[in-house]
Amino acid sequence: MRTYFFDLVVDRDLTGETDSDRMFEAFSGDVTPAVTNGAPMLLCSVEADSLVDALRATIERLKEEGVRVLRVEMEPDAVDA
Repeated sequence: MRTYFFDLVVDRDLTGETDSDRMFEAFSGDVTPAVTNGAPMLLCSVEADSLVDALRATIERLKEEGVRVLRVEMEPDAVDA
């Protein structure tokens, strides 16, 4: 397993205490809510067998939490999985 780092632009600000705590519990601390340049985001560090598995698991879990992912962002070196 490897840790993959990526950011998810989401449909709403999750930095409030209640949402932030909920995200921490749902993801065991693997995601951190943030707002960057006015865009609500989740900063992710997820262990998985592949980048695709990390993205899929995170996005599916967010759907269960009622959060919609608008865009995935990552550094170019994150794709040499």
